[in-house]
Amino acid sequence: MGLSKKETRIITVNGTTYKWVVSPSGGYLYLIIEHNDFSGQRLNAGFKYHNTYVYNKDSEYRRLEQRRLITPSLVKSVILLALDKGWKPAQRGLGYFSLWLDEEFPIAEQKTSGIALEDIAADIAHELLYQVSEFYEWRQRLFYAKVGERFEIINDNSYGLKFQAFLDGWTEDGFWFIAVECINFPHIVFYSMNGVL
Repeated sequence: MGLSKKETRIITVNGTTYKWVVSPSGGYLYLIIEHNDFSGQRLNAGFKYHNTYVYNKDSEYRRLEQRRLITPSLVKSVILLALDKGWKPAQRGLGYFSLWLDEEFPIAEQKTSGIALEDIAADIAHELLYQVSEFYEWRQRLFYAKVGERFEIINDNSYGLKFQAFLDGWTEDGFWFIAVECINFPHIVFYSMNGVL
């Protein structure tokens, strides 16, 4: 099913007309693009919001601004890059053509006094996943836990960010997945697969 004409914008690139829309989902922005005249292969291009945060009067963080802007110029660049990478917008019967393009199109340097708190949370969560997967006490706790049961990780950081670890399930071969997520930003979650206790 194609994109609704009501919710989309139109852009013409090298003589071909496309329709596009930005869809937020799971803490990320997805730029969805289709050929305007055919229900061909749909392009999904993913980006981070790059939100910045400041303290409010209650000493809690509030969002200051969203730094990722999806402009017609960016849409044109994404279309050209996707075509170069093999996207076939006029061909039917193909699955989504998905690209993660946040690093391909960096945002401008930060001009505000806000903090890129989600980026900091991701860095901390990634480091904690390594620690949790290495420490025997954590591995033992997660190995015997119920799938999805959360355990808060004590982490001293100056941003008030909180994290938790959980067992995410087992593979048919007996490997088990553990994960670390940020409680403040649940879309920030990292996984690791383990084979032995």
